[in-house]
Amino acid sequence: MGFRTGGTAQDKHTKARQTGGNLTARERLLEKKRLRLEKKAARTDAAITKQPPRTPAPPPPKSHIVFTLRVPPDRAAYFTLVKRFPLERIRNDHHLDRALSVIERLLKRETKDQGVNQYLSALTDLIEAYESKAFPISDASEGDVLRELMRLQDLSQTRLAELTGIKQPTISDVLGGKRGLTKDQVVTLANFFHVSPDVFLKGT
Repeated sequence: MGFRTGGTAQDKHTKARQTGGNLTARERLLEKKRLRLEKKAARTDAAITKQPPRTPAPPPPKSHIVFTLRVPPDRAAYFTLVKRFPLERIRNDHHLDRALSVIERLLKRETKDQGVNQYLSALTDLIEAYESKAFPISDASEGDVLRELMRLQDLSQTRLAELTGIKQPTISDVLGGKRGLTKDQVVTLANFFHVSPDVFLKGT
């Protein structure tokens, strides 16, 4: 004797859905909703698959402002000298010796631009300001003035004669108070020691 198997309720529902069998109105509504959701999910997956990976946007470029300072050649020489030996108040005799060495070196240059001359003028003023306070010579004789200037630069009578062209016996007589300096000799010594000629004349 054979048996008829009608299958489960789910099988019947699946078969009816595949063959378009009899479904209730609610089942057809649910079926349509399910199909719409499946299609929508499929389109979303396809769009995600086709969409290229996003790369982070590059940061905005930083703006750089470059300032170019153009210094005239003569002023450039001036600033270079100031950097090497600053124009500041002379502090002591050692500082004075260094300043005098700088002036002597610059005076030996064959050509001097405006910047070098301005630096020389400013440094000379600083030297004179220090000398007027460090060793006042308003009442000193020509010999005393000359002796002090020679001491500051560690010059002998022979060496001073070689550098200035003034004879050594003349220098000896001035230092000993036996004779005075001529105007030409005053100018020569003032230029050599980088001082005002007045320093030799105040005590006369």
